[in-house]
Amino acid sequence: MAKYLGKNVFVSLWWAPSPYTLSKIKLKSSCFLFFIIPLIFSCKKKPIEENGMVYIAGNNDIKDFWIDISPVTVSDFNKFIASTKYKTQAEQFGDGVVFDFKTGNWSLVKGATWQYPFGKNSEKAKPNHPATQVSWNDAIAYCKWA
Repeated sequence: MAKYLGKNVFVSLWWAPSPYTLSKIKLKSSCFLFFIIPLIFSCKKKPIEENGMVYIAGNNDIKDFWIDISPVTVSDFNKFIASTKYKTQAEQFGDGVVFDFKTGNWSLVKGATWQYPFGKNSEKAKPNHPATQVSWNDAIAYCKWA
């Protein structure tokens, strides 16, 4: 979720369930919001929206940049793969880096790709979820295609 708060502050909140909770906030729906990471960008003025993108004017520390309003989904990434026959770096190497919430460690997992982000022996990525296991080079290739 992202929101422009005025006074030159743009905030993006990302959350995920985690046993390592920073705080537990009970919501009215009896759900728990387990873990919140705020990302704050200082802006010179309100972001400009155009063609599904948001322009964020930078400052002395951050250069101006455009960011997509919504993440690239697995379904979006699949269209790119089907159209170009591109092989991600995780597919080329045969593994991907996965965070283990039980141990708090990162590890290489055989078969972890954008289709199976936690490895072949885990659940397939849902089409409406953000694409993961995508390297910088993979993202650049996707952007050139898109």
